Amino acid sequence: MDSMQRTMQETTAGAIDRRPIATRNRKWAQASARWLAARNVSPNAISIAGFAWDGNVAAGYIATILSIFTAYIRAAGKIAGAPNEFCGPMAKQHRMLVITLICLYSAVVPRTWQIFHFGKLEAGAMTFGLAVIIAGCLITIVRRLSRIARALR
Repeated sequence: MDSMQRTMQETTAGAIDRRPIATRNRKWAQASARWLAARNVSPNAISIAGFAWDGNVAAGYIATILSIFTAYIRAAGKIAGAPNEFCGPMAKQHRMLVITLICLYSAVVPRTWQIFHFGKLEAGAMTFGLAVIIAGCLITIVRRLSRIARALR
């Protein structure tokens, strides 16, 4: 059994503190992960290919930092004695959904439909998705901190 299969078949005891994400157990997701792993495609390469394509680099960095910070807040709260806080609106599965939808949209529509106009501002589909993630992460951070503080009182 290779390391990818071992990772995908986590024991219940090892997964207790992880948010259950049903997609991990879907056959198409496991087949996709095996296909990518067989071709030595790293998770970082997938991330770079998604934040890089028609996106704003600064927005990509900000979304990445805020995404890491949401996870950090959850972990810090847990260490401090609060229950794990997986609340959103931009928890991990929500961020992945936004990126997946933007990638699918970008894959099926003409390039001219991938540029959004907001007055004098133009933004590509990926930049728009990153803006949604940034706004959602800021809300998520405030909600998690608030819930953790309430639990620790």
